[in-house]
Amino acid sequence: MPNSFHFHPVPFSGSLWYDNSVRKPSATNFSLQITRVLAINMTIAIEASRSRRRGLISVCILILLSALAFIGLKMEITYTADMYSILDLFFESPDSAYASLGYRINRNPEDEEGVNVFGKGGAHDEDKNSDKGIGENKGIGLETLHHDPSDNDIQIESPVVAETGIMSNELFFAFVNHTLSASDAHAPPVLNLTKLHDPLFHARSIGRSLGRAYQKRNSSTWCFPTNSYRTPIGTLDTNVGLLYVKTPKAASSTIAGVVMRISSRHGSSMRQCREKHDHIRGSMYAVRDRSQSFLLTSLRDPTARAISRVFFTRISAHGNKPSDNNIIRYLNDDRDPQRGTVGPGTGGFQMFYLSTAVIEKWIHYNKQNEEMVVYPALLRAYVKNIVDSYDFIVVVERMDESLVALQLLMGLDPTDILYANAKTAGSYTYSYTYHKKSLRKKCYLVQKSIISDTVRAYLDGTSWIARNYGDFILHAAADASLDATIESLGRHQFEEALKNYQELKARADKMCSPFIKFPCSLNGTLQDDLARENCYEKDAGCGYPCFDRLVMSHKQSV
Repeated sequence: MPNSFHFHPVPFSGSLWYDNSVRKPSATNFSLQITRVLAINMTIAIEASRSRRRGLISVCILILLSALAFIGLKMEITYTADMYSILDLFFESPDSAYASLGYRINRNPEDEEGVNVFGKGGAHDEDKNSDKGIGENKGIGLETLHHDPSDNDIQIESPVVAETGIMSNELFFAFVNHTLSASDAHAPPVLNLTKLHDPLFHARSIGRSLGRAYQKRNSSTWCFPTNSYRTPIGTLDTNVGLLYVKTPKAASSTIAGVVMRISSRHGSSMRQCREKHDHIRGSMYAVRDRSQSFLLTSLRDPTARAISRVFFTRISAHGNKPSDNNIIRYLNDDRDPQRGTVGPGTGGFQMFYLSTAVIEKWIHYNKQNEEMVVYPALLRAYVKNIVDSYDFIVVVERMDESLVALQLLMGLDPTDILYANAKTAGSYTYSYTYHKKSLRKKCYLVQKSIISDTVRAYLDGTSWIARNYGDFILHAAADASLDATIESLGRHQFEEALKNYQELKARADKMCSPFIKFPCSLNGTLQDDLARENCYEKDAGCGYPCFDRLVMSHKQSV
């Protein structure tokens, strides 16, 4: 297999899914996938309506749409999708997914009568496939994948190359080998961080090598009119427009405000550009037409993001004591996909959240071997997939630089990217509470993060780095991508644009700060009515009326 692959969109006929018995696309499975997406959106609609009558209507609509979906049994559905995006759907059902990709799963490998030979290039069944040329330099050297770390009897061997079927294992390994050199492809399946002089430097060095320059995009490729901000999610037809994956505790509300500002200022006089900003995983945007959408997200140093989550939720909102034991315990929360701190053995929370290809839980980390990274080569491939799947990634630590780069890439005006920070330590924000079956908001003070020597020692340790190894690589890759983008735009042009933006932002802060109204006042009083007049949504995009007045005065002076 070549050392690297460069992908173009691959046409798929019939389905995203396989009928494993015949190894061909199944319209039935495609219809089931449509039904799954419909079910998700309709469930949201039912919950939002809070009305029995509307709920019944929604269920009826769901049944009707599901029936229409099954018409796919009688027709051939052809469309174009990015190879990387398809992998998400396969990993939702690991066993069948691995089987469809050519893996042979052995419950008791020692008892198998056939002899499986693992060469440097891959695997083949010696007494069945030796005459077919199967296994000739077509693997990646991952001899065993454990489906579940608690079940040591399950092994997933290197795949046997399939000669038929649209989603062959060669395409899958093209994804994995996209960035792997020949030596990386046959690297040991476990990386012991205690063997490295500086594990964090090692991770960041790998990440720097995976960056790329983002490309300029004309507004005609992402600005499509809509009557509302919120549109359905999860399908090829609905994943259109300006799409923002809100990574929790990575300036997501602030950037959501910028996204809504861009939408409102670049649509027609009657309609905004279609945009979506949700706390949903990147896998919901796995299937999209890149010529009709712009997918972006934000990324933060994994340690800073984790500490922010602990103090924002566990300490400030829940009122827990910030003792060392509590903080370290909260830092290891992997149960909540939204409010969690680390990922469930996926290389990090942000890896788990942003990947368009669903990463199997506990595939890259085992709690019994806390200083080990499992399948580092595969983890690196997942990082590269994330970098390539998004049209832009904001680096939170370089907010102004990121927004100016986004401005130049999308052909925006500097006034389009003005913002006020949505949540800052030392200010008040709000949470929801239920009281007598009614939803109430409550303001609370966001405490500043305090890291003791004990907690710092834990965060500097190899177990923490191992558990978040993918996030450290990904953060460095996003940082390198921003640098590469700045160079491709032209350093002089970028520096001039950054200077102009920062001067404009300083004027906006001076003029608008006294008038910006968030949902919670400076002394912790709830002020929803004022916030609705000052914010696009909740605490996102607050201050936009004043920013608009600044723009008008600027134009008049010019």
